[in-house]
Amino acid sequence: MTHAAVTENLAERLHELGGIDADRVRSSPSPGTATLDDLVHANDHSGPLCELIDNTLVEKSVGFETSFVAATITMYSLITRSCIALIVCITLGCLSQSRRDSILSRFT
Repeated sequence: MTHAAVTENLAERLHELGGIDADRVRSSPSPGTATLDDLVHANDHSGPLCELIDNTLVEKSVGFETSFVAATITMYSLITRSCIALIVCITLGCLSQSRRDSILSRFT
């Protein structure tokens, strides 16, 4: 692999980094010049977590599973148990009254 200091253009550098999106590459410090101290500082003081790849700070991408779990936790914290019960009742409206009451009793 070519060292970043001799890479001639951004497209080549992105290819060397595994074809990642340009918006994930931190411009400071300059690609190819980052150190472990830069990584620690970036992760302690700013936005998304970074990783050090070939002396370049690259923002970690958030995978689908991580996003889904975060969204689920957020939604659960925003919706009260009674709202969940109401949604269940509306969704399962074809059930008998006694069955709906049985389901609702689990949430109240």
